[in-house]
Amino acid sequence: MKELRNKFIFWLYSLLKRYLLGLSDEKRRRLARRLGGFLFALGLETKIGMRNLEMAFGEELNQTERKTLLRECYRFYCVQIFEILRYFSDKSTDFRELFSMDAESRANLEKMKSAPCLILTCHYGNWEFATQFLHAYGVKGKFYSGRQKMEAFEQELKDLRNHQSDLTFGKSKNSLLAMQKFLKNGYSIGMLADLDDKKSDLFVNFFGKPATASRGPSLISVRKGYPAFFLITRFIDYGKYFMEVREMTVPATGDNTSDELSFLRDYMSRVEAEIRKEPAQYLWINKRWRTRPAGEKNIYR
Repeated sequence: MKELRNKFIFWLYSLLKRYLLGLSDEKRRRLARRLGGFLFALGLETKIGMRNLEMAFGEELNQTERKTLLRECYRFYCVQIFEILRYFSDKSTDFRELFSMDAESRANLEKMKSAPCLILTCHYGNWEFATQFLHAYGVKGKFYSGRQKMEAFEQELKDLRNHQSDLTFGKSKNSLLAMQKFLKNGYSIGMLADLDDKKSDLFVNFFGKPATASRGPSLISVRKGYPAFFLITRFIDYGKYFMEVREMTVPATGDNTSDELSFLRDYMSRVEAEIRKEPAQYLWINKRWRTRPAGEKNIYR
């Protein structure tokens, strides 16, 4: 029964995809915003989003302002999903034409081209475009990606992400070993490490509240000594994005535990600072504070 349901869902998705790709950019984007507003009105994951906004902003935003912000977040991500389908389906797309950047970012991209490194980004703006841009720019890299529960969607997403080259590798028990192998072979590793990690016992502050921090990035840079860069892809307008690339300081005091925490605190503080610029461009519908320090209750109940 479950298999039949999944096949039906994927069939509906395939029909919608063909329909969307036949629309003009203007009509597709207008439809995306309407769909986002509709999904918000249905209440899909809105309790999680509202709780996250309360955790992050507290009294900075009242209930009405949180609802307005979350509704815009739904609209924004529907637009971005449609943009991904549009640009990823066109193999002639040159992603370099979609981005602008400052001189420091250009200089850091040249550093990334010269030697393997760690590239950290987050679920903000259109992070999916980052892999395509870096490939087009000449950065030799592999991006770590989690798996989808539905196999058909996992394959679809893999095909979309790798439509120009093999740019991603999936989550597995040997992910860390795979990363080390890629690095030794001259590839940089891209990661999004801003979500909850139930396997981690490390906590850093995120909007002033303890949140888990994935150990993977610190193992690559602090323990293995690879340089690290923080990258964001901020939406400016339809078909226009701003890429910012900043080199991160990798602590090297000799105290690995302390250095790892310092590095991860730096990363999460950069994520938070970017979110505060454009809060609606962050993926608020995830249980970021799900894993709590010992003795604290689940905040999503």
